[in-house]
Amino acid sequence: MDEWTAIARLRVALVSGRLPPDLGRWLLLHVGRSVDRAERLRRRDEALRASASLLEGSDWRKARTIHGLLLAMRANPRLAEAAAGPPGAAADYVAQAFLIDRVYPASWRQVHRIIRTGDTNASAVTRADRASRPF
Repeated sequence: MDEWTAIARLRVALVSGRLPPDLGRWLLLHVGRSVDRAERLRRRDEALRASASLLEGSDWRKARTIHGLLLAMRANPRLAEAAAGPPGAAADYVAQAFLIDRVYPASWRQVHRIIRTGDTNASAVTRADRASRPF
């Protein structure tokens, strides 16, 4: 949907008091993109760490579980929009992180780095990082 169409539909929504779901999704994405990237990553990482704190097991297991939820949300974004669980549940925090950044972290290793070290740049894997991995 182009911006002018969305603006016209928002005006109608303000008058009617009803926001159609597709317009709401567009608005969330548009507003989310306007926030500073560093702030978005910080909030995404906070949500991922909050999710990890609610899960059982090692950091590796938590990272794999969270990454699995992210993959499911990428395959079906409506899972994230429905918050995939009760407020405060691990899946709810993963949904928040997904809605902030739908692309990264792309691997469970990146999730692991975020939850273990608090590294907000964990999604930026460099060639040196790849070359230093034993596997």
